[in-house]
Amino acid sequence: MNLLPPGPQADLPARRREQFGWKMFDWAWSTFITTVLGVMLGPFLTGIAQTAAADQPDGRISVLGIALRPEAFYPAVVTAATLIALPLMLVIGAVADRTPHKRVLLGALAGIGAVSTMAFFLVADTRYVLGGLLTIVASAAYQCAGVVYNSFLPDIATVDERDRVSAAGWAFGYASGAVMLGINLAMVALLPRYTGMSTETAVRLCLLTAGLWWALWLGIPMARLRDRRPREPLDLGPAVRASVGSLAATARQAPRYPMTFLFLLAFLLYKDGIGTIFSLASTFASSELRLSQSVIVVGVLVLNVVGVLGSLVMARIADRAGTKRTILGSLVVWVLVCLYGVLVPADSPIAFYLMTGLIALVIAGTQALSRSLYSKIIPRDREAEYFGLYGLGAQGTAWIGSLVFTLVLQWTGSYRSAIGILVVFFLAGGLVLWKVDVERGERDAAAGSRASSADLPSVS
Repeated sequence: MNLLPPGPQADLPARRREQFGWKMFDWAWSTFITTVLGVMLGPFLTGIAQTAAADQPDGRISVLGIALRPEAFYPAVVTAATLIALPLMLVIGAVADRTPHKRVLLGALAGIGAVSTMAFFLVADTRYVLGGLLTIVASAAYQCAGVVYNSFLPDIATVDERDRVSAAGWAFGYASGAVMLGINLAMVALLPRYTGMSTETAVRLCLLTAGLWWALWLGIPMARLRDRRPREPLDLGPAVRASVGSLAATARQAPRYPMTFLFLLAFLLYKDGIGTIFSLASTFASSELRLSQSVIVVGVLVLNVVGVLGSLVMARIADRAGTKRTILGSLVVWVLVCLYGVLVPADSPIAFYLMTGLIALVIAGTQALSRSLYSKIIPRDREAEYFGLYGLGAQGTAWIGSLVFTLVLQWTGSYRSAIGILVVFFLAGGLVLWKVDVERGERDAAAGSRASSADLPSVS
């Protein structure tokens, strides 16, 4: 096995080959976020739950003995999926640093996610339990794969390249989502009309094709990414023990890297708001705004097309104004999105398109620049561990936002109230980010890299 040393390759063509493969992973897996979580799955599972609830005297479904409004089922499943993924992500993050097979680990997790997504085709009638279980498996695989995927960035791009490569990765993902959504729009609009197929079956086929897309395009990143030499070879058992000890050691480093952990707190807050809005927006549009599946698909298609441009434009702005300032500006836009969600009129596709357009301006850029900024203020050779903690903000603690959304919806029955409460996440995240001194964070990370090996736990 030919392993590379840690860090980016010196040869520019070789580095660009890996960077293209890394971007193509975003092209492959982004259909799960766009078609599955972003558009189809929420309204689909809500409809399945409503069908099951119609047979109950109180009009509710039972989940682990709890009587839920059927509208609250999908947000509750999103919360459960993230909670279950959380410990797995923490272990995966540290194991990735210690295996010479990080590329294979990425492919295995992505494969589980793709197969689980294809299996949504089997969910029909009142099988909301099966739908919930598949959501948990697919979401957990997606989130764990994200930890490994993000940890590749310092291996394939120099510090000066990371803003551009990270933003391009998001752009590839949103372009992929736009292509698949265009296909899905045609399927939802044309299959029922010309084949007599039900809209529900057409949606199930859309979910199947999203999983197939993920699986088929996975071959390119698997062929182009290269494994690096690990710091120490470990078998599975010792690797797991080292993971737990390493994460504890990472957490104990908070006083040494105060700006890194302060940024992580800020990111945790505002990313919870972003993730909740994106994963539940289609359900909001279907149940609260009373819009059809075709209108929702068009809206999210607009989001993906404009999102590509938004990501690239924000990267340009960051070059001039600075990454931190650009992120802060994007959080102002997110606050406006929450307020607009409270006031947006129902039965108005144009109003919904305006809302998705506003989201599109900042959704990719906020996340891409956050990932890039974080990569600059963490110690070298500990990237996967620190990106494991980053995953707590990016995916692992998204249950907080979805839980708040679920509770407000369960108590009030109002999607508008649930959307409006999310403004707190953006305001709090912005205030914490304002206090982050990026230059100090870079200095601390550079100094800590030279001594990081002393903090590694020993494994007997």
